[in-house]
Amino acid sequence: MYGKPNRYTAYAMLAKMYLNSQVYTGTPRWNEAIVAADSVINAGGGSLYALQPRATYMNMFAPNNGPEIREFIFAIPYDASVTNGFMFHARYDVNRNHGIRFLYSGSTPGTNVNPIMNLTTGNGLVNNRPSGPRMTLPEYFAYFNDPNDIRNNQWLSGRQTWPDGSPIRVSTTKRGFDQFYTGSDGGAAIIYDLELSPTFSLRQNPLTFDCGNDEIAWNMGTRNIKFAPDATNRSNRNQNNDVPIFRYSDILLMKAEAILRGGTPTLGQTALSLVNSIRANRTTSAPWTSVTLDNLYAERAREMSWESWRRNDMIRFGRYEDRWGLKTDANPLKRIFPIPNNALQTNPKLVQNPGY
Repeated sequence: MYGKPNRYTAYAMLAKMYLNSQVYTGTPRWNEAIVAADSVINAGGGSLYALQPRATYMNMFAPNNGPEIREFIFAIPYDASVTNGFMFHARYDVNRNHGIRFLYSGSTPGTNVNPIMNLTTGNGLVNNRPSGPRMTLPEYFAYFNDPNDIRNNQWLSGRQTWPDGSPIRVSTTKRGFDQFYTGSDGGAAIIYDLELSPTFSLRQNPLTFDCGNDEIAWNMGTRNIKFAPDATNRSNRNQNNDVPIFRYSDILLMKAEAILRGGTPTLGQTALSLVNSIRANRTTSAPWTSVTLDNLYAERAREMSWESWRRNDMIRFGRYEDRWGLKTDANPLKRIFPIPNNALQTNPKLVQNPGY
């Protein structure tokens, strides 16, 4: 059944719907969320699904992941060799000077051990340059504040190195490094150590969210490699990493939240025991002694990053209208997107959502 929805996919979806019932309908349904979560927890007599151990957490998202991952309740299988792929995480997340470091499609170090990026000399030096425009916000990265947490390994931040620990170096010009450099020697060559800054600024055009067209801009922001760059596919940008939609850890976190919000505990599990069962498989730090909704919100950030649930969480926790990053709009109507004009023209029975 891998890659196909089964009954437990339906229960996971029900748990998610019941957890968001108060947002969707105004009526909370915490106990129904717990019952749906328990249907997944009890699957196969409680043995069908399990948490991935800390030591192999990152393996869940690797290019060779698949049906052996017992945390996956439903995942989308990607196979770059037999389909068009369309799984492009590395293309957007890996810094443009990381091509050789992660053996990105079309990139090869040749005979160089630690080549200098962009330097045209050197045997077989090729860097295919993933476009790499996507970064995380400093506010989100701040949730990853436990040095013993294996989930920190999904981030690229600060000084960047080769596997042997030596710095990744990049060749460019003074103006190539900083497009706003005004000296007469702007074309002079320089070599710098690659470092990713955690913050960003719209140096070129704030109206189009443009940080610039130089090395400073390209190196802004912490990057995510949870879905690791696929070095097995050298022919195109597609990746073989399967992408989970529902994971067992999400089920446990949803049940913990439903209990915290007023649902009745079941199976001898409490919100604290459920969260600690996950953290025991993610960090060597001491178990929590208490849990609040704020703690749980932060834990969901750490556990579910890059799996497309954050917007859903922010709305449910009443955080979507907060200021974060470049966002200043606090209008709750923006929780719902507008219906596109072409859809309205095609189907005259559709009614535009409020506020648009």
